[in-house]
Amino acid sequence: MFHSPLTSALAGMIAGIFMDAVTVGSHGFNAVMLLIIGVFVSCVSSNLFNKNIASSVVLTLIISFLYHICHCIVFHTFGTRFTETVTYLLKYALPSVLLGTVFIFPFYFIYKHFHKLKSN
Repeated sequence: MFHSPLTSALAGMIAGIFMDAVTVGSHGFNAVMLLIIGVFVSCVSSNLFNKNIASSVVLTLIISFLYHICHCIVFHTFGTRFTETVTYLLKYALPSVLLGTVFIFPFYFIYKHFHKLKSN
């Protein structure tokens, strides 16, 4: 949120590669998604939103929801039953979105503090 799109894309891709390394069957999905998410959040936060806690919460909700919808479409829609897809959304995606939104508060303030220290 406080960096350029290139830096955010690189950080997202590296984090996604590490996620793919420990996730069975993702085959690069996390690397691509986190790269796209990094660029999107960086561009939106620098051009559309102010860099404040409200925009962080809104972006976290939107991005987490879109990530899990894309994950569900790619991995759970085709070849699985409808009940398994709903189970994934309610058992894994919804708690992940909610916990991500709750934990954005401490991470935002910690990161903002270190960003201010670095820029001074």
